[in-house]
Amino acid sequence: MSKEILGHITCPHCQNPHATVHRQAAGKKVLYYRCYEGENGDCGTVQIILAGGQKWINSHMRSLDKEQLSVAVEDAGQLAKENQQKAATAKPKTNPIPETPPVKKMGLLDMFFNE
Repeated sequence: MSKEILGHITCPHCQNPHATVHRQAAGKKVLYYRCYEGENGDCGTVQIILAGGQKWINSHMRSLDKEQLSVAVEDAGQLAKENQQKAATAKPKTNPIPETPPVKKMGLLDMFFNE
């Protein structure tokens, strides 16, 4: 289960306006954001823990009201189900290994007598 959603932020990577802002449970309890529905793919969880990143998140975060919060939680659950279904039906990517010619073993004197 994810942490409570504190607000929304527009993802700087994919311009998704519905990235969610959360606070870490342990450590310094800094803010981070999650973007899982952008046009350019899933950016994932982005943790910018230094002071400049925290200032940027605070200045760009938009507050949620109760109605928006419930919709965001429902959307996140639906998105997680869709991603699981896509992962289950996706074909595994295989990279063909090119065949290499067999290497002829050479002895010390073979290099002097073979051209």
